[in-house]
Amino acid sequence: MAWTLTNVTTGVDLTAEVDAPSMSIAQRAYAETSRLSARIVDEAGTISIVTEHEMLLMDGAVKAFAGYVRSRRRMDRGVSSQRVYEIECQDYTTLLGDDLCDAAAAVRTNETDKARITALFTAFGTRGVVIGASVVQLRATMPDVDYTGLTLHECLSAICAITGGSFYVDFDKVLHYFDSEVIASPFNLSDAPDGVATFGYDDFSLVDDTVQFVNSVFVIGAGISGWRYQGGSAPAAGTRRAMTVRDDTVIDSATLNSVGDSALSEYGTARVPASLTTYQPGLKAGQSVQITHAGWGISAVTYRIASIEARPIDATRIAYSIYFGTSPVSIGQLLRDTNLVVASATQAAQEASAFVVDLSAGGGNLVPNSSFEDGTGWTVGSQWAINVAVADAFQGAKEARLTASAVNSSLYDTAYIPISRADKYFVSAWVFCRAFTSGKVRMQLEEYNAASTLLATTIVGEVSALGTEWTRLVRGFAPAAALGVTAWNAATTKVRITFNTAGATATGTWSVDGVQLERGGIVTAYVPAPYELVDGSIAGTKVADAAITTAKFAAGITPVEIVDALPASPTPEGRVVYLTTNDKLYRATGVSWLASVATVDLSGQITNTQITDLAVSTPKLAANAVTAAKIAANTITAAEIAADTITAGQIAAGAISTTELAANAVTAAKIAAGTITATEIAALAISSDKLAANAVVAGKIAAGVITASEIAANAVTAAAIAAGAVTAVKFETSAIAAPRNLLTNGGFRNGTAGWTLNAGGSAVVFATVSTIDTFRMIHDGDVDSWDPNVGPFGRGVSLTIANTGTAYTFSIQQIIPATIGEYYSLSAVVGDYNMTNAYLDIEWLNAAGGQIGSTVSSAAIPNNQMGATPTGRTFYIDGALAPDLTRQMRIKVRGVTPTLAGASGEMYIDQIMLVAGKKAVPYAPGEPGALRNTDGNVKIDGAGIAVTNGKITVTNSGSVVIIDGTSNMFKIWSTGTLSMVGPTAGVQKTVNVILAGGVGMCAYNAYWEDTAGVLAHQVPFLTFDATGAGAGLTTRHIYGTTTLDGASDTKFTYLWKAKNDDSAITKPMRFYLFKEAAL
Repeated sequence: MAWTLTNVTTGVDLTAEVDAPSMSIAQRAYAETSRLSARIVDEAGTISIVTEHEMLLMDGAVKAFAGYVRSRRRMDRGVSSQRVYEIECQDYTTLLGDDLCDAAAAVRTNETDKARITALFTAFGTRGVVIGASVVQLRATMPDVDYTGLTLHECLSAICAITGGSFYVDFDKVLHYFDSEVIASPFNLSDAPDGVATFGYDDFSLVDDTVQFVNSVFVIGAGISGWRYQGGSAPAAGTRRAMTVRDDTVIDSATLNSVGDSALSEYGTARVPASLTTYQPGLKAGQSVQITHAGWGISAVTYRIASIEARPIDATRIAYSIYFGTSPVSIGQLLRDTNLVVASATQAAQEASAFVVDLSAGGGNLVPNSSFEDGTGWTVGSQWAINVAVADAFQGAKEARLTASAVNSSLYDTAYIPISRADKYFVSAWVFCRAFTSGKVRMQLEEYNAASTLLATTIVGEVSALGTEWTRLVRGFAPAAALGVTAWNAATTKVRITFNTAGATATGTWSVDGVQLERGGIVTAYVPAPYELVDGSIAGTKVADAAITTAKFAAGITPVEIVDALPASPTPEGRVVYLTTNDKLYRATGVSWLASVATVDLSGQITNTQITDLAVSTPKLAANAVTAAKIAANTITAAEIAADTITAGQIAAGAISTTELAANAVTAAKIAAGTITATEIAALAISSDKLAANAVVAGKIAAGVITASEIAANAVTAAAIAAGAVTAVKFETSAIAAPRNLLTNGGFRNGTAGWTLNAGGSAVVFATVSTIDTFRMIHDGDVDSWDPNVGPFGRGVSLTIANTGTAYTFSIQQIIPATIGEYYSLSAVVGDYNMTNAYLDIEWLNAAGGQIGSTVSSAAIPNNQMGATPTGRTFYIDGALAPDLTRQMRIKVRGVTPTLAGASGEMYIDQIMLVAGKKAVPYAPGEPGALRNTDGNVKIDGAGIAVTNGKITVTNSGSVVIIDGTSNMFKIWSTGTLSMVGPTAGVQKTVNVILAGGVGMCAYNAYWEDTAGVLAHQVPFLTFDATGAGAGLTTRHIYGTTTLDGASDTKFTYLWKAKNDDSAITKPMRFYLFKEAAL
């Protein structure tokens, strides 16, 4: 078995020329709505394929496609004599757009829809489409319609707009017209095929989709609500899948149950789409096929084929990729999942669809005589009238009208209108209450089953007040209820539209017009059915582009035709064409085409008004015909004068003034050297763009011309300042200033004043004075040395934090004002003993004190074990930007102790400095006692200190030179005060001061103070030996020893040896540590 592609028109078998991978067949919706595309390679250049050639694709004995070439593309690949065609083909359904109804038989009166279709095809069908048993009757009585000028495709579309039917033409040119159709497949599919009734398949895929599945529906109506369950009873706990339906027309239990059951029928079954590939031809889109798959427990389950895509895989086989809809198949699913109208590709069908029906948005109007333009189609109750002529009808010139006087009466359409409850519909009407006393007019939709039994009545809307304009009443109907949409009754097959007075008290005048029932998911503007169009109702804007063809012109009226070649026959006489190749009009004489006008037909002379503008060209002018008198003033411009025509001899003396010179005509080359003097240059004529680069030198600038406003920002660099030009008087008082610390008590000289302490754990202790005998001095080589009690500037103390617990976080913080958009920088010196981490935080706060952001500088401090040497370092935050909404900032220093069992830690904090700017600076104290005046500037008395070549000379008030500036000197490296408890009688007690980076320190002095702060004893400078024997010392005398001459020196010792019991005495000890510093 092999596939073949044949050009039926030429009888040529194209199979060998088909580029197999390029060929594809696609079927959608119902069977035979197909397209074929393929590439044909004509190696010898002898094959002919044109549009409208008929093509047939056979897969063995089965027709896989039949239709016509609708698009042809011709290509050249550069191979000698080779030609390539790319074709697109459509199936036989498009034939319906080729035949036109142009005779008396187009006017149809009372008959069934099947009889009408048969009559129209018998009278006007010329393309071989067969009408037989596949055309079924859907409506017993059709309204009178004139189909003149419509194609058969347009006729069928108009008929389906009334009946709700659908149509297509199969591969044997047989017309199918139906309401719903299930086509059994010629064979079924199985994983164990017998090769006769069942055939095999590959790539089976089955999807169980319960995304929209529900088993419980809660209906909310007007004053009533309740549940409806799948199977009649509530699902087991934990298995309920619920949805809510709101419908104000639900007013009783029966309606509530109907609405809920309709929703369950739509969503109560899991959707099971599937796909597979088979190589057996014969299946078509729209067919129902049974699938068996033992592995998945599927046995002869029926699926509907939604679409097929087919491609050849070799010279003998075509692979059919089949996509199935939901299983099991139901009529509702077929109608819901299928496009019910096959659009024609011809221009006529496109034109018709613009004004007959557009089922993509909504179906055509199914209501006969929907605008009451005649007296048919409605059953009229007392005091109702139809076909009432009015000047302001909503549609056309007629309306239905109720003139009621305390009456109960109704108006309803005589014939039932068939519907498919699996589809969505909208019903609507326009109502106008022209006079009102009491009562109301109500529009309702009645649902009936096949036996014409009334199943349900739904109120669409009502009007109960005097109106000033037309009001539209609208209601939707669908398989499942929704807002503004009522669920169909499970047995509904047809409907009837009624208008009644809702009781016997209605008194007034109500008008009804523009009644519409349309199939589709959205409500559309009212449009009457084509047969309802009245004279004069179609304005220019209602006619689709290209809708008026030549056939639409009455006899004796012929439009001008636009052609690219003259027709072979110059008939009928009087026919006029416009030839695009030479842009001339030709008229047919019956014998030939004429474009010329004989000169004998010209009467009189040709005047200037008969000569087209610009028609007289140079060849039409005789020699010397144009004299000076023929040339209008100012006619000859520069464009008319040939180059170099006018010489100096033609120009009168003084003739060229400034007005004769064109803009930019005088160039630099035309100006003699030295011609332009100062008098020729207007004031302010020379702007900056006229000056050449570096043209203005110092000699051109007058004295005193350049002021501060002429100097750009940052223009004065160091290179531009002459030596010695900047003197002290050039500085403003506040121009040289040290950065100001924005924090209070940043050196803790006032204890913890200004700071909030947060222990974080009960074992954390904050202190500024230590009482232990051993102290640690921290020095990291960058900052001045400091210890936990003294501080680097010799005044006040540092903050000591001791934590005897484990894994606690503690901090100190201070809140100060901040400015949005300002940069701030923070620094602090932090040392630790047995700590994990230390952090600096800037936290941004809003006006209410809420945190809106933060900037953190963190570093991991080595987890020093007990007894290890402590460390210290300076932390920085540079250029933290205050964000929007900032009103305050919280400065925080925090630390974390390690999680070692029984571990404790100490943290030392000093020199916290916050400045405005993008760079942190070293600490500068602002507390009382520093060498600063009130604005933070260093004040130096020039009479007592001088610096010469880097050496300092200091003179006291008595003019005695203390430092002569000629040698190296020692400076105070650190100072501090500690408390020392006296020993008992005859006991020697020592206090060790631990050093960090102490190498190079070479001297000290120590003394104690009594309670009044008066120096009682002072140890002379460097007077004690290294043994510390202290021979001959008096009671309570304190002395010290030091060995600071080696790399191992890490401490120095204070010694208190008492002859008497001094254990009750505690004395503060002041010490100074000096270090040699080269000048």
